Amino acid sequence: MPATPPKPIDSVAQAPLDAARDAARDAAPDAARDAPAWLGAGPGSGPGSDLPPTWPLKPLSLWQVSLSKRAVLAGDLLAIGLAFALATALNVGLSGQAFVQTQHWFSTQEPQRYGSWFSLCALGLGIFLFRYQHYVNRRPFWDELSDVLWTVGCLALLDMTLVAVTRWNASRLWWALSWTTLAILIMLMRAAVRQLLQAYGLWMRPTLLIGCGQNAHEAILALRSEPHLGYDLRGFVDVDEEQATAGPTLGHADASREHPLLDGLPQIPHAALRALALEPGVQWMLALDHEHAAEREHWLRMLSQWGAQEICVIPDMRGVPLYGTNMSYFFSHEVALLRIKNNLKRWPTRAAKRLFDTSSALVLLLLLSPLMLYLAWKISKDGGPVLYVQTRIGKRGRAFSCYKFRSMVVSADAQLEQLIKEDPELKAQWQKDHKIKADPRITPVGQWIRRTSMDELPQLLNVLKGEMSLVGPRPIVKAELERYGDDVQYFLLVRPGMTGLWQVSGRNDMDYDKRVYLDTWYVKNWSLWYDLVILFKTVSVVLNRRGAY
Repeated sequence: MPATPPKPIDSVAQAPLDAARDAARDAAPDAARDAPAWLGAGPGSGPGSDLPPTWPLKPLSLWQVSLSKRAVLAGDLLAIGLAFALATALNVGLSGQAFVQTQHWFSTQEPQRYGSWFSLCALGLGIFLFRYQHYVNRRPFWDELSDVLWTVGCLALLDMTLVAVTRWNASRLWWALSWTTLAILIMLMRAAVRQLLQAYGLWMRPTLLIGCGQNAHEAILALRSEPHLGYDLRGFVDVDEEQATAGPTLGHADASREHPLLDGLPQIPHAALRALALEPGVQWMLALDHEHAAEREHWLRMLSQWGAQEICVIPDMRGVPLYGTNMSYFFSHEVALLRIKNNLKRWPTRAAKRLFDTSSALVLLLLLSPLMLYLAWKISKDGGPVLYVQTRIGKRGRAFSCYKFRSMVVSADAQLEQLIKEDPELKAQWQKDHKIKADPRITPVGQWIRRTSMDELPQLLNVLKGEMSLVGPRPIVKAELERYGDDVQYFLLVRPGMTGLWQVSGRNDMDYDKRVYLDTWYVKNWSLWYDLVILFKTVSVVLNRRGAY
């Protein structure tokens, strides 16, 4: 049965601000000396006058909130100007002319061509504002980068079409340089603007979380994984009626003990919420679990009535594919229709993924063949085979021979049985993760190729044969299928990958259940863009050698 809305909030909603402050003080007089800094005594500086100056990060005023949003737009305008100047300078220089001859070079070009370029840039700003709302809302980095690359790419194609149709005398080199530098400078300028705003205390937004369950825990992990968003978590609200009646837990230690999922965030007393809602720079996050779903409307209503301006709802949607999900609304009804797409069920996306895998694997084999020949020679010096071949499970449950450079001694399988028989700790580790840390069977060459993940280069042959993909779930043996439980069908939908989400999220440093979760998430939310992101992150992980053994 869903919990009833907490009564103290309703009473505080009708009370004066001074009464709200007194209620917060009276709720736990003995714990006042252990309270977090933001509950210190003293007059506040904001509109609510209930927030003391000891608040760790003071909320922003209305003009500061507006400035932080307009600064991103100003950065994009500056990026456009710099891209035009830099493309022109590079074009003149690469043409073998001196920089002082720039004016002469411009005289050979159609002036309308550059007017159209600036017009298309203005169109791009409109797309960022109205379509993606970059100047209103904050987007995760990879989503923002995708928006920028997609928009700039489409504008570049439109620009080329205009030049071809109008037959303007325009430099193709300038066209390529201008749009390439624009995409790069937009992202660099936005990063610089955020750093500048943060240095002056105008970017970080004090963020309060409503909820204390698993969904709130997932929200904390997600928000902290994107620090550039500027959401600075400062506390949480326990929505349980018993906690609200018994009085708030003020100390960091108590909140951490009673709410271990919340990473020691201080608990905020309900009596202080109305004053906090009056602060324009406070960001509210509603992250309630299913059992508190009935209270979501109550909290939204109360925060709106109190004057809260920035409210986000994080619904409990674990298990639902999120990428590419569209939402529709029904007029005069409080009903939202979510359209969920299974991208890997559509043949165009499957064909695109296969084409990308095959072409990329072929190029990588040609480029890396000298290195692979050298590694084969080093490995064969002990008289054993170069490749280690093991049967793995692929798409639709088909078994295939998975290739790797041999990194262990020739009698590795026989030694494994002896090791786990003699050492119960190694046996438990093998049964848990199917890996052994500091495995004594690994050769000196094997240590190096494992640390750099070069032992997996022969799997490029599996990719060309259509048995594996560049990016996908981990290739596993048949005995591991049962550990996927009900999610095993997701695994069997796709080809295993040379790299994947689990490799760039910790590799061998995470437990098996987390690996299964990440493999399942990848299949549910697949996109070619995410494959590119994972490949980019793989390079960083391999160079840093994180989680490899």
